[in-house]
Amino acid sequence: MRGQRISQREITGVLASLSGLPISRVWRGHGTAVFFELGKLHPDKNLRGKDSPKGDVSLMIESSWRVEKARSIWFGAFSSQKTINSRLPKLVGFKLKTASLEGRLPELRLALSDGLWFGSYACEQGQQEWAIFTMSHCYYAKAQSFYKEKRKAMLNLAVKQPADEPSALLDSGTTRPHPR
Repeated sequence: MRGQRISQREITGVLASLSGLPISRVWRGHGTAVFFELGKLHPDKNLRGKDSPKGDVSLMIESSWRVEKARSIWFGAFSSQKTINSRLPKLVGFKLKTASLEGRLPELRLALSDGLWFGSYACEQGQQEWAIFTMSHCYYAKAQSFYKEKRKAMLNLAVKQPADEPSALLDSGTTRPHPR
């Protein structure tokens, strides 16, 4: 089931709200999937019950991606496991300068501090595979359209949000579902 269709202007606004957030955690999902936890980390558990802190915002890139330096590709989804496992954690602490869309079938482009760039690049048949999870919504693209879904509608598993002050940049919600 698809969520509510939204305008490119709305998704651009969501992306703009991410500017300045630090990368607090980066972790690998299944296959080539990678997750960025941005902003303050909040205690959470994964589907197996293990500790898996989540950021104020989570970015998920499911398929192909790469990290670029000024003049070269530093590493990407199809680098060796050793290279990915050693370099992904080095992204923690960088700040997200800007987040934008690129291409006819919109992919994510993240400009990071110190001249690094991150890009999603779906290379298989089908649709681009990225999503932005805030406290209350999930935003994603399919073909040339954008959608948002309420988190409760997407997921059954939720834990209470910590009582500290929510970020002014994000949707506030009363629960913090897992971004999967």
